[in-house]
Amino acid sequence: MMIVKEASNFKNKITIKFERAVMSGSIKVTNDFFNSLQTQLSVRNERPARLELVINDKLNINKNGILFLEEELTSDIIEYKFFIPLL
Repeated sequence: MMIVKEASNFKNKITIKFERAVMSGSIKVTNDFFNSLQTQLSVRNERPARLELVINDKLNINKNGILFLEEELTSDIIEYKFFIPLL
């Protein structure tokens, strides 16, 4: 996931490959958040940072949490949340 400044030409989108377990995308954040992100992520912590995305498309997931796609999917990211542990 690329995290970019709000003035960039990227869009809030994610692409999910169907033949491999790979996702890629970009999220635009405010300049202030972007400038502080490196410092926030550089703090050593036992728990990893996490990113949750809400996308525009419904996904076919079985009861074991396995995703099934018949073709590559590119979807708009409607909402996102960063979870960055403190100390």
